[in-house]
Amino acid sequence: MDNFNKQRFLQVAKWDLTINRSFYRNLSIITLAGVVAISIFAFFIRWMVEDDTNVEDMVYGTVEWTNIFITNFISIILLVSAGCINHPLRNKQGRISVLTIPATSCEKFLWHALLMTIGCAIFCSLCVVVADAIYALLSIMVFPADEFRSITLQYIYSLLGIFPDEKVQGITQYSIQMIQSGGILNINSFYFCTWMAHILAIAVFAFGNAIKYKYNIILTVIFIIILQFVFSILFFTSVILFGDKIGDFFDTYFTEDVLPTIINGIFIVGGIICLVISVVLWYYSYRLYCKAQVTSNMNKN
Repeated sequence: MDNFNKQRFLQVAKWDLTINRSFYRNLSIITLAGVVAISIFAFFIRWMVEDDTNVEDMVYGTVEWTNIFITNFISIILLVSAGCINHPLRNKQGRISVLTIPATSCEKFLWHALLMTIGCAIFCSLCVVVADAIYALLSIMVFPADEFRSITLQYIYSLLGIFPDEKVQGITQYSIQMIQSGGILNINSFYFCTWMAHILAIAVFAFGNAIKYKYNIILTVIFIIILQFVFSILFFTSVILFGDKIGDFFDTYFTEDVLPTIINGIFIVGGIICLVISVVLWYYSYRLYCKAQVTSNMNKN
């Protein structure tokens, strides 16, 4: 049997969408309802506090905060979705059904990984478009047509770090301009590290699901909290024990001339490290998927 066959891959997709349609339907409804609810809530907030003396800032501010909440909500959905890549394996009967499908582990894992990451991201983007359409319809019914800004465009701009309108200042645009005006941190290296960190977070939740099929999201969150706590203790302990030496080192080598290069280098190297760890976690997630059994010590039910 070949390691990958397009026809078998499509058969796996068809089978999965049929057998697990209720799971995908429920996750889709939650995602769409959450994004739309945020946009509708934002519309009513603007309606109640509309100030005719500063309409442009009010319009931009409402859309910007709406985009911030939607982006955070989508980030959570993407992590939850990554933690559900192996959802068909969550019980013994599901594992029997999946393991007996006449397809390779590569085809089955690839389908679930693509669906719950790339597919979820595409669906979330479509939800933003739907929410934007509803927000636009409600706004046109109440406000003048020229007092409207697109949530979708704001969402795209924030993902790419692009803010074409220099006249209106929002908290996101103001923060980025402060970073750029300081001349220390390059916005491209900052965005690169941020994107790689989010990719790593998705890989961590996917790997957690590869180890544990049930309650893995809660366990992964607990693990991340413990890890952050440990690193925080190590950081503050190092500062307390070696604070003077660290300060002397920074004063000696971190001069104003080399500081921007070092800071941006740290962000770039940090992003590369996140990417490398993500690749490793995805590789071991696949290896664990290939070793999936009907019963195991970690997944008995």
